[in-house]
Amino acid sequence: YEEINNQINTWFKVFLNKIETDKSKLSVQDLLERLDNQKSALNKIRERLPMSIDVSWFHIDNEEVFLFLSEIESQVETEVLKLVEEMGRVQLNNSLKELKGIKMRMKERPTTVEEQAVLEEYINGQMKTELESVKNSVISIREIYAILESKKIKLIQDDQKKLWQLIGGPKEVVNAKTEMENDFEASRKILYKEMTAEQMKFDLEVESLHSTVDSFERYQNPMDWKDVFQQGQDLNDRISKLVEKAAVYNRREVLLGKKITDYSELKTLVKNFAPLFNFWRIVTDWETGRDGWMNDSWGNINLKSAKVFNEECLSVLSTTNSFLNNKNSKSFQRLIKGIDRLKSEFLEFANRAPILFALKEPGMQPRHWEAISQKLGRDSAISPTKMHDLTLSKLLL
Repeated sequence: YEEINNQINTWFKVFLNKIETDKSKLSVQDLLERLDNQKSALNKIRERLPMSIDVSWFHIDNEEVFLFLSEIESQVETEVLKLVEEMGRVQLNNSLKELKGIKMRMKERPTTVEEQAVLEEYINGQMKTELESVKNSVISIREIYAILESKKIKLIQDDQKKLWQLIGGPKEVVNAKTEMENDFEASRKILYKEMTAEQMKFDLEVESLHSTVDSFERYQNPMDWKDVFQQGQDLNDRISKLVEKAAVYNRREVLLGKKITDYSELKTLVKNFAPLFNFWRIVTDWETGRDGWMNDSWGNINLKSAKVFNEECLSVLSTTNSFLNNKNSKSFQRLIKGIDRLKSEFLEFANRAPILFALKEPGMQPRHWEAISQKLGRDSAISPTKMHDLTLSKLLL
């Protein structure tokens, strides 16, 4: 009896520990299957034991052993059913949380076309999947509680209340969806009306912008670069914002199923403004950067800005010149002359820039500077310790 007692107690603890370790991976069906397997194992032990044993003059009754086995079987079942109940409660709470998330989305009231489109896409797509998941969970949870009830385990009042909320939830969502779809139709009309009013103001802004861009062409003296560039920058920002707004209107028209407004005139506006704005931008880069590139001490030269300028300066001048010639060269004679003058200055810098870029390479060593000094016929070598006195202008003397 003691040997059986020790073996079964050890087996009982191992069984429960194994279930506790694996419970996150197990389904209710897995647990019940394991329970059945353990009951079968206990029955096999019963079958091996006689009801009593006679040894010589002694009569041994095994009733206590059978009672012990029944007690173990009851404990195993109780522990397994506790886990089943816990799994049912976790699934119930998770499903209610998912249902609550769906209901929260259904309470949203969009204020823009984009928000309404996102919500419509949700209720016609993802929400259906989520709702199906809730319905499947209801079936699974009811099966779990049916198993528990068959074992005389009743739901606590709070779980019963939650279960009825979950069962009725999908129908509430479907009713809310129908109401929301009716609201969407009315909301589309309101949003479209508001957008149409905005577009009328937008058209006036575009018309005003045309005259502003046309007036920008009157600036023809490159010496006025500081004031002109600032005005051009402000005007460029305005154009960019209007282009973005036009794209928003077109997207909303698609979402509302309305005819798309043609804003191609804005593209023409950008095409006509860009060459002039880029010209004043490159002039500003030149006027603000050239003194530093030529006369700053070697370690303080802004190499990045010099490279950017060198890469695009001649291209910008060429594009601007072509634009002015195609437009009406007689109206821009002064600006064209300014471009010719700047072109010669830019070419001079472009011829010198490769020297700057090469000598600013991080691989330059003292021996390289010594070799350069010898080639230039300098009495003393240019060394890293004297770099604070070195400028590109001095180097080119």
